[in-house]
Amino acid sequence: MSNIADDLIKHLDKTTKDLLQATASENGFVCYEIEDDEQSIKWKGFYGTVSGVILTCNDKKDKKEILNVVIKSASKSDDLRTQIILNEMYTRESYIYDVVFRAFEQFEVNKKFKPTSFAPKFYKSNLEYKNEIIVLENLASSNYKMYPATKAMDAKHDLTDPNKPTSVRLIDFQRTGFGLPVMDVAIFLYTCSEKKVIEELEDYLRLYYNSLAAHLVKLGSNPDKVYPYSIFFETVER
Repeated sequence: MSNIADDLIKHLDKTTKDLLQATASENGFVCYEIEDDEQSIKWKGFYGTVSGVILTCNDKKDKKEILNVVIKSASKSDDLRTQIILNEMYTRESYIYDVVFRAFEQFEVNKKFKPTSFAPKFYKSNLEYKNEIIVLENLASSNYKMYPATKAMDAKHDLTDPNKPTSVRLIDFQRTGFGLPVMDVAIFLYTCSEKKVIEELEDYLRLYYNSLAAHLVKLGSNPDKVYPYSIFFETVER
């Protein structure tokens, strides 16, 4: 017997239902209701759709629990798939969440400090061709908001003021690849930042590097040996 009532989720296909069932079960829950998250993002883009759903469940002690998740589904368009390697993109993103990020977390745990939070929690994925789906934590339930795509980012933030950005999470890893750290920071600064940030670019590069170096020290490495600032900045200038 399904642990999610089929009559409540007729708008979802079987693959998505199965993933939601597995998500609930692997978290120790039995779910009895699923509904669209009307407050969450509903997005249909070139590559597919993203939508939020709410799973209302009971835990093993019959205590009510809520799981807020995002379903990221690839387009089934044959025309699109002749132009874009969608299956490879979803496979890559699933691997980053499920393997690479878990390895990062375990590495930090082995060093006996709290893992860094920088992305939504990964639950499950299906990578069958033309049925690619990824189920993730819905960050909107923790008061995160998508930054307007047409608005340049500035430096205004305040860890103590909830009316200003206090934390950030990264999403969308379909094009992730192996490379130098400077590639990420350079692309971000040049494509997302306002003019004032670019004018003070070296200050922000130093800020980024200092944060990276501090984390390397926490992990037990010497940044001056493994990745000195001179090498970092040299790659920026290239």
